[in-house]
Amino acid sequence: APANTSYRCIAKLRLPVTANFSLDLSHVQLQPFNLENGTFSPVTDCTQDKTTPIPTTTHSPTTTHSPSTSSPPFLPGKYNVSEEGHACLLVDVALEVQVEDSQNKTHIFVVHPSRTSASGHCQSTTSLLNLTFAEGFIAFTFTTSNKRFHLDQISIDLKLHIPDAPNDTFVGSKGNLTLFPANLGSSYMCKAKQNESIGDQILLMVSDLRLQPFKVQNDAFSTAEECTRDVGGVLIPIIVGSVLASLIVVVLVAYLIGRRKNHTGYQSI
Repeated sequence: APANTSYRCIAKLRLPVTANFSLDLSHVQLQPFNLENGTFSPVTDCTQDKTTPIPTTTHSPTTTHSPSTSSPPFLPGKYNVSEEGHACLLVDVALEVQVEDSQNKTHIFVVHPSRTSASGHCQSTTSLLNLTFAEGFIAFTFTTSNKRFHLDQISIDLKLHIPDAPNDTFVGSKGNLTLFPANLGSSYMCKAKQNESIGDQILLMVSDLRLQPFKVQNDAFSTAEECTRDVGGVLIPIIVGSVLASLIVVVLVAYLIGRRKNHTGYQSI
């Protein structure tokens, strides 16, 4: 690729290594030089993508064409990565991507589970989930540290159909994250909405999340560790209820004491 650009290839590439071994790659984006602000530079597509059209669907576009004060409803999806016939990574999540074009107009892209395919790989210390759709992909990289796991990197590549927009391609990557942490052998769960900015133009919105990128047993989630937002949401009504109950008891006791004093004051001498 030319200098100051990144290389991207959605199509499958087969790289011969030896006479009996080859390496297959797909959904590749890389830039080994001249990175700025930790994000990819403008994309140079491979010839395979230019000659082989990326599969599209007949569904209507999922982007809004003008600023919107209300967001479309989140659509929870169930995704997994399997190796040797068993799931090694599980993710339930609803995803939206908010982008801002060059005219400072906001657009929302909703990830539809029925139009999205999941792929990736699982290793002892690193797992990858790649969600692919007609408009591009979102990739999540998970890592382990000190018997815990977390989301380490997010990469997003979207090409949206935005009328009158000079550039409708949005590419971003953000690493060295410590999102969604939990102990190995457990799953992470957070129903609350969480946002993560990917550069200046991209905002990833996550909700209804449950994930386990390591040590999946019997193709099912292990016991969940809930996020502080969910736990706080449960505790606040309990605390408020306890305070109100205590206040009612105090008022009732004060009332009874007052009645008793009044009754004593009217007895015969």
